[in-house]
Amino acid sequence: MSEMNTASCLNEAYVPYMYVMLKSLFESNKSNDITVYLLHDGLTEKSTRNLFDLTKSYGQRIELIGVTNFSMDSKIYEYGGWDELTMYRLLLWDILPQKVERILFLDGDMIVNRDLSELYNMDFKGKDLIACRDILATGSKKENFIKTHGKEFETLFEDGKYFNAGMMVMNIAKNRGKNLMEVYEKTGRELEYVLPYPDQDLLNYVHNDRVVYVDTFQYNFPAYDGRHENGGYDEKRARREVSIFHFLNKKPWREGDHKFYDIENLWWEMCKGTPYEQFFEKDHLVCVLGFDKSEDVKKTIKAAQEIYRNYFRGLRFVLADTCAMGKTFVSAEKDVEYFDASKKDFSSVAELKNYVARKLSYEDILFLKAGDRIQEPTFYEAMDASVKEELLWEEGTEVFDRAFYSKNVFEDLGGFSEELVSDEDYEFALRIFAYDYGEKMLFWKEERNPGVCESTFDAYAYSLGEFSGRLKEKKLFDEVVAKRLEEAKTHQADEEFTKALEVALEKKDFKRPILILTGAGECRDVFHSFARYLGGELRRHAQGVIYFDDSSENLEGLNRYLLSPLKAVVGFETGIFGTKLPSGEYLGNTITAPKFHFLLNHPVNMTEELTKDIRDVYILSCDETYLDYIKQHIPQVKGAYHFPPAGIEEKKKCDKEYDVTFVGDYHDFRLQEDMMYTLPQNYRDLSKRFYKRQLEEPGKEPEEILDEIFDAMGYEVDEEEYAKTLSAMGYAVKAAMYQYGENMIKTLLESDVTVDVFSESWKKSPYAKYENLRIHDAVPYENGVEVMAKSKLFLNVMPSSGGIATERANSAMLNHCVCVTDETGFLKRDFSDEMLLLPQKDYSDLVNSVKELLGDEGKRESMAEAAFKKAKKTQTWSARSKEFIKIVDKLQKEAMKKD
Repeated sequence: MSEMNTASCLNEAYVPYMYVMLKSLFESNKSNDITVYLLHDGLTEKSTRNLFDLTKSYGQRIELIGVTNFSMDSKIYEYGGWDELTMYRLLLWDILPQKVERILFLDGDMIVNRDLSELYNMDFKGKDLIACRDILATGSKKENFIKTHGKEFETLFEDGKYFNAGMMVMNIAKNRGKNLMEVYEKTGRELEYVLPYPDQDLLNYVHNDRVVYVDTFQYNFPAYDGRHENGGYDEKRARREVSIFHFLNKKPWREGDHKFYDIENLWWEMCKGTPYEQFFEKDHLVCVLGFDKSEDVKKTIKAAQEIYRNYFRGLRFVLADTCAMGKTFVSAEKDVEYFDASKKDFSSVAELKNYVARKLSYEDILFLKAGDRIQEPTFYEAMDASVKEELLWEEGTEVFDRAFYSKNVFEDLGGFSEELVSDEDYEFALRIFAYDYGEKMLFWKEERNPGVCESTFDAYAYSLGEFSGRLKEKKLFDEVVAKRLEEAKTHQADEEFTKALEVALEKKDFKRPILILTGAGECRDVFHSFARYLGGELRRHAQGVIYFDDSSENLEGLNRYLLSPLKAVVGFETGIFGTKLPSGEYLGNTITAPKFHFLLNHPVNMTEELTKDIRDVYILSCDETYLDYIKQHIPQVKGAYHFPPAGIEEKKKCDKEYDVTFVGDYHDFRLQEDMMYTLPQNYRDLSKRFYKRQLEEPGKEPEEILDEIFDAMGYEVDEEEYAKTLSAMGYAVKAAMYQYGENMIKTLLESDVTVDVFSESWKKSPYAKYENLRIHDAVPYENGVEVMAKSKLFLNVMPSSGGIATERANSAMLNHCVCVTDETGFLKRDFSDEMLLLPQKDYSDLVNSVKELLGDEGKRESMAEAAFKKAKKTQTWSARSKEFIKIVDKLQKEAMKKD
């Protein structure tokens, strides 16, 4: 047996893919004695065991090399959106054992199809690497390559020397100890970090004249794009001759490609029997819609099974039956599921499709109608998504027959437009491409003519109205309208089409998604949770919802959504609307939809952002008293709504393990008092007076106290100075809130009430010595609801006494737990009988009330049940989503009236 050393890089998420590649390597190289060196950043015990079991079953060896303290300048790999893992291969020159003189590097998205002894033992001829030319890169247009890589790579392109780093034989003995990592890092900086494929680009640039090139078609075959010299693509010949298939760009386990079904089978054959076989299976659902008893359901399903299984894996069939016609047939077919849709009336096919798509589970769904004639599909050649979009506009419905819609696309864009009685799939396809989801959808033609009817031109008009702005930007609007009008004339529908188009161009309520920015800043985890729950409930109420992580501040990524029509944008105390573009314009003014700031804190903290000249900005506020402040001090905001964050309900019923709990950190109010002394002298003096007044009159809001102080001092200040001063009082506000919270728990502890707190920070508190203070590890925000579900009473401290409601108080009620909290105007009005409210931070009766509830199980459970029922109706994210839809719909109607 000949010896062979190979290396690859992986993380925990990539283990399943690496497993399949390694299995193919061992299977094709049984005559070689292989040692695999895997560079990783941390693997679980289960993954490690699977990898070792695999190598052992083939009599091979594996060496795991954990990479820690990787120190390369992160700008080098972040430019192209990569992480440090992809750069680990650059460490191979020095990280391998001294005995290793050469190494064969292989990417995890490969299948090794033949013995690699000849490749591994090739003569280096005194050079550094053996590699294959990147025929995809060098086959592109020179100007495009230079545009992405820079002029420094021009010679590499012209000479056809640019190689793909997925397969390399590396001359370790020649280069060990040369500090190449320093060379790579220095080169990255000299190239000003313009490295779209950082590891590959650096290897090409640094070793450009020290590479032995071998046949790409044999040793690094681009599975989805490769062509033999004669221009053909012969799967049988490829299987016979290619040693290494490289699944670049698309992956068999993700997108898949009908055109390369046989080549993909190589990957799936190797995947079969691995511990990850089920992990990779995609759930393609074919849904046949049955409308009439006369339709031949059986024939449609059988034809679809026979034909489509030649093109798609993991097909699952279901009959969505609107008239109870196919149950007998389905019961006789083991591989067909039955979905009863007969108990609901549907006004359109689009409504039925939406109903089914929201009820069933799947990854991708294809809709057929019972009675459809299923034929061999004609797939479109792979092309840029924007080209496909223009093709749809150019050719109209004739170009579009069938499609698999992915679950996430359906949820992001809200499904089909139920206003349309036909051709809803065409409009949805246009929307998919307009929102840049085109690469996630496969659509094709079948050799049939579905016909064009009057309602088809309604779909054209609807689509033109929805995307008129986008088409005008591309200078396509007039051309498309003219073409559709000419088509309408041939069907004597031009007059109806013209009228429908006039109506559509005036409409505002198309099927547009809501964009939710998932949150940044110190409350990011909480905001992410709010975003997910709000968005999930909006989707349940038939709204499309797109999420974007604005903490990354990736404006380029955000542009893909902003250039398309949106129903609304929701940000959680985000600053992204006020970001200035190169033109000097605020990004928020490029968004024509209403923009909502969800505020958990006092609006004074966002004064700078909210006072910018940005159109159509609205506030969703946790405190109804903030609405008055906004109206008085921030007139730039167009409207504000009381919108307290909803609670979360623990799904399983829990025993009450704890008497009294508090979920949150210990905050020492004394530190906030000290921080007041760091303020400028004028603010410091005001802060002392402000703090004293807060403690004396806890029922007053911060701005109310500040107004009284200014009046007493005879001060008059402008809006800018007022906002700065109120903001500077933040230390005093926090000091008072933390002091009240500490006093609440102190009062209970000193009266022998056991309190369970969930944060290690309480170990540093003055009360850690109390035996009845039981300190637990901190729990993530969402896990706090489990604590509430196990509690009889839950302590909550309000930041103000106005009209605030918090997610913690709401979650306590939703988990059958009595909430003990400071009184606020909102809670006193709406939940005075369902909570234990403490008037104006007065804890004189706290102990008696708590002990009474702990001792009276009937009263406590009665309060908890009443709170649960009321909160279930009004304080859930489902209720909030309905409120939000009403707000947005109202704004849309008002906008339509003005227009």
